[in-house]
Amino acid sequence: MLSNKNIIVTGSSSGIGLSITKTLLKNKANVLGISRKNPNFSSKNYQHIEFDLSKIENEYEKLRNLIKDKPIEGLISNAGSGKLESLENFSPKQITEFINLNLNSHIIITRLLLPNFKANNNGFLIYIGSEASYKVGKYGSIYSACKFGLRGFVKSIRIET
Repeated sequence: MLSNKNIIVTGSSSGIGLSITKTLLKNKANVLGISRKNPNFSSKNYQHIEFDLSKIENEYEKLRNLIKDKPIEGLISNAGSGKLESLENFSPKQITEFINLNLNSHIIITRLLLPNFKANNNGFLIYIGSEASYKVGKYGSIYSACKFGLRGFVKSIRIET
């Protein structure tokens, strides 16, 4: 089922993204792994693409060109980080980059892939969220805002497609 499918995994170099990547590779998928750093493994079916999704506006053209060059059959949108601090401890730049990574990058990558998925009547989208999309916690204002936003985005995009 996954054999020879080109699948993008964001956040592929560590944590959940790395586990997902390794599972896809075991199932003979071709993984285009997007992350800031190169993972500590190699595979003939793995292509690492170094992007900093917290600066998604700078990476947009690279992403667009990547998607034009390969037929993509799936996206596992996993990139994110959880920094839990009081709101006043974040600078405006940190807030922007945090929201770019945890919300905007998911939306923008989906926006790039959807036209091809719709035209080919083929493709899948999987988003890795958090329980913070259902309940808030102390010092989680920005993180929860992103995860609530991602949950709303995913529910809406499901209806659209």
